[in-house]
Amino acid sequence: MLVAEEVVKMVVAVICLSFLVYLLVSVYYSNTGSQNHERAQAVLNQIDEAVDKVLVSHDLFFNVTDVAPAGWNFFSFVSEDKKPNSCANENCLCICDGVMDDILIWHDRQINECDGDGICTIIPELKTFESFEIKSAGKGGTDVRISYDAGIRVTEI
Repeated sequence: MLVAEEVVKMVVAVICLSFLVYLLVSVYYSNTGSQNHERAQAVLNQIDEAVDKVLVSHDLFFNVTDVAPAGWNFFSFVSEDKKPNSCANENCLCICDGVMDDILIWHDRQINECDGDGICTIIPELKTFESFEIKSAGKGGTDVRISYDAGIRVTEI
């Protein structure tokens, strides 16, 4: 009788500890995700300013340094390609988390990922570029060059 009572207490304690760990991990990742979203928005604000400067003087370029958040990716959605909803059928530049390749049963996964966990800005004169990942400072970091060559070019430098 005493053993069964102790076993029930142990099971309840393990369940409570598991719930507490789950709650703490959820709060941590929610806070980290929010910070990354804010960092990505700040980078896109800098890129918008750089695009405005480059459009005024077509022969200049502008570098955006210390791009964050690490592990996220730059994408261009231009022309008649399918685009995230936030692009409103315009050419746009997106910084998105979680690059996923399309598989047979779920097409357009990256577009959905950018809609859910990404930040996009509309740049009407944007030219297509190959997507690239933002590197952490420990791996050399990522800087981006905005230039004009018959349209806005975005390149990793």
